[in-house]
Amino acid sequence: MARRVRGVSVHLIVLTSLFIFPGSFVAHGPKAVSAPGAFVKTAPASSATDQSISATLFWSASDGATGYEYCYTLANDHDCSSWIPAGDGLSALLSCLLPSTQYFWQVRATNTSGSPTYADGSSAAFWSFTTKPNMLQNGNFGTGDLSGWETFATPDQSYLVIQSPAAYLSFYRVPPPPNESNQAVVLQHSGVSLANGEAIEAHFQLANTSNVRKRISVLLHDADFSDLSVCTFWLEPNTMLANYAMRSHTTRAWTNATISFYAATAGSDGGFYAVDDVVVVHGPPQATDRTECADRAAPGVVAAPDGPEMLTNGGFDTGLNGWNTFGQMDQQVSAGVFEFRRPPPGEPAGVILQTTNAPVATQSVLTARFALGNSSAVRKRVSVLVHDLDFSDLTVCTFFLAPGQPLTQYTMRSPTTKAWINATISIYGATTGIEAWTRVDNVSLRQTPSVRIVGTECLEGTSGS
Repeated sequence: MARRVRGVSVHLIVLTSLFIFPGSFVAHGPKAVSAPGAFVKTAPASSATDQSISATLFWSASDGATGYEYCYTLANDHDCSSWIPAGDGLSALLSCLLPSTQYFWQVRATNTSGSPTYADGSSAAFWSFTTKPNMLQNGNFGTGDLSGWETFATPDQSYLVIQSPAAYLSFYRVPPPPNESNQAVVLQHSGVSLANGEAIEAHFQLANTSNVRKRISVLLHDADFSDLSVCTFWLEPNTMLANYAMRSHTTRAWTNATISFYAATAGSDGGFYAVDDVVVVHGPPQATDRTECADRAAPGVVAAPDGPEMLTNGGFDTGLNGWNTFGQMDQQVSAGVFEFRRPPPGEPAGVILQTTNAPVATQSVLTARFALGNSSAVRKRVSVLVHDLDFSDLTVCTFFLAPGQPLTQYTMRSPTTKAWINATISIYGATTGIEAWTRVDNVSLRQTPSVRIVGTECLEGTSGS
């Protein structure tokens, strides 16, 4: 009995303690989450000028933030109609901005508190920046004519058909006679000089109003073609105007920066090439080791390992076994390195190529690696094509090799825009002359589905490693 009393007493003491010290025994709900900590915008600096039309916004980290959102606007009203998620990163790349235009921007940090924290302490603390001016005139064809633009066609101007531009430029190339070739080009000389090693970028809209798929080649070059970069884009039938971009750099000083649009596919086929909103500006400095052809049709990343090597004898250890040559060129294999030169007049161009007999699915990413060198005393240009054997789909990169340049690593990443039957790599000697050799070694071609690309990427030196 006494033990029961003592047991009751113990229980009473415990119950009493629950009332006296409830905080020690009562379970609590989840602790309230605080708003993200203070943070600041870092670049472009407030009121910055001469910014890229593909500017990148940067900000510092906010303690407790799980994500960030940014906005940019043309209106100086400290308001944004929509906020764009940036994930948990500390930057955001903008694209296709207007030239010579002032933009206002702000960032906010978010978490589950439901109370965002605005950069620099206020929702009204917008910064501004102004983009670089367009080197071109009448880039949107707003004058209703070709003012500022020129045209070129061979054998004569009748092979270029232009629909009078209204909201945009429309043109096509007339098919040539049998066994002949022609060209049809729309171009503009900007009159702007560029220093050696200077970055340059172009943004433009392209469309195809015809009933067949068409290819267009876009060149950024000095007016005399002594230096150039090229991008090729495939336009599906009856496609609306869409944004494309090209980022490159000079490999020597330019006197007259020029952009040219080549109609690579002949025929009207019920429609035209369409071009609009062409902008050429000085580019960001990080583009000086590559040319990028930004294509909205670039495939996404696939979580899969690289495919096997598609080439045989990529190092020429057994001579030209597996390789074929075409066109006018002198050639030799020396110490396991292929060497060639293209004697004048050099028509047709000298090419070394290898077919893999391997099919490739549409929307695949191919990566080619190769070493190029130049044992001559003159600078030389080499064009590399990755393509289906029948050239129904192709991508191209062009590289300039300095005099006496030792074997140097280059990389080409490119997407397929249709299914291929026989993946092929071709290396063209674009410069004529018998001054020593253009050198090629360690050529590789693989499918790389896990590599993220913006389109065709032509990477120089270690940038492709």
